Amino acid sequence: RDVVYTLSPEGVIMSLNPAFETFTGWMRAAWIGRPLRDLIHPDDLPLKLQKFQGTLGGAALPLIECRILTRSGEYKVVECLETREGTNDRVVGVLGIARDITDRRRAEQTLREREQQFRQVVENIREVFWMSDPSKEMMLYISPGYQEIWGRTCESLYASPRSWLDWIYPDDQRRIFEASHTKQMDGSYNEEYRIVRPDGSIRWIHDRAFPIRDDFGTVYRIAGIAEDITERKILQDKVRDSNQALGSLAVRLQTIREDERTRISLDLHDQLGQALVTSKFYLQWMDQALSAGNFSHVLPVWQSRLKAVIQEMDMTLAAVQKICFDLRPAELDQLGLGPALERQVQEFASRTGISCETEVHVDDRRMTTEQATALFRVLQEALTNIARHAAATHVDVHLTEENGQARLQVQDDGIGIQESKIHDENSLGLLGMRERLRPLNGQLHIAVSQGKGTTLVVLLPLST
Repeated sequence: RDVVYTLSPEGVIMSLNPAFETFTGWMRAAWIGRPLRDLIHPDDLPLKLQKFQGTLGGAALPLIECRILTRSGEYKVVECLETREGTNDRVVGVLGIARDITDRRRAEQTLREREQQFRQVVENIREVFWMSDPSKEMMLYISPGYQEIWGRTCESLYASPRSWLDWIYPDDQRRIFEASHTKQMDGSYNEEYRIVRPDGSIRWIHDRAFPIRDDFGTVYRIAGIAEDITERKILQDKVRDSNQALGSLAVRLQTIREDERTRISLDLHDQLGQALVTSKFYLQWMDQALSAGNFSHVLPVWQSRLKAVIQEMDMTLAAVQKICFDLRPAELDQLGLGPALERQVQEFASRTGISCETEVHVDDRRMTTEQATALFRVLQEALTNIARHAAATHVDVHLTEENGQARLQVQDDGIGIQESKIHDENSLGLLGMRERLRPLNGQLHIAVSQGKGTTLVVLLPLST
């Protein structure tokens, strides 16, 4: 398959073997007696002539590579080995052997292009692509993402291929060390672990690896990809904490519901029940007196008992009104949020002895029923917290409208809530406020001045 040829000292083709015709498509007779230079690609000619002169001079030259013109007009790549014929005193020419390496060069070019494409991909992604030998003694490739995520240079890892294990969080090191020597070889390596960056910050890593086998099934490379999943972990933690908080809130709400039922039951029994029993007793006595027919004797007593019944009925009506207000104030539906807030604050001041000031400047017509209810319930919860924990002597309540938002501010002069309680999932009162506001895109802000009180601010977008 190799082309064997001889050249005169002037570079003229003297002989060609039959392989020349198969290789180029030319007939040998057409080229014998013609300069070799006519077959060579113009870009390769200067170097080829230089090497040819060196061969004539007796120099031991390495393989020469050049492109040869074929009859189809295509150039093929050949690798030439040439030697001088004759002696130093009488050089008769050059004997050469040319081997077709066109397919090899095309494959190499394709490989270079693919490698370039591969590098363009892996060097422009945030993930870390890596490749090592099975023993982990040599890092064959590490993408630039390593420097961004680990905070250390790729050169340091090439110099010390096992150093990536040194930066793993201590609690994760043993597990990952063992997995890297077992699971990476069978393709089951799929691990999450923490690393410590040079600045002391901790990042979460998701690392996967798989073996690369040769034609005989032997593992000769380990390749993998590692990504920074810190933000995902933070989000997962937040979701888990939120679910736990919601679970606690659900339990708390169930407890509150049962407590409310118990309170209503006691109110009905102690106030309404007692009043109705007393009224029934008086009415039964009057019925018995009427049946006896002694009107003159019982008339003064009737008047007294009727007054007592009326008083009991008044007390019963007041109790019913209070129970209804506690469940949902009629003013909220009939007159709007402002009057309902004012009455709630007045009732709070009367019950606790804490002085209160209320200021309301908001257009209820731009507020939905859900928004008004949410603000009212938040105020109720805020006042309940003040009564239980604040040791306050004065409370200011302001409901205003600013930049298309309702702004409810409740400020007390108490001891001030602890900063740690503001976002504590066990602070169920605050959690309940946030969950009530969340579906309405509302915001809850709390400002604390220890020893000087707490300011609670609710911002709720209004309908346009």
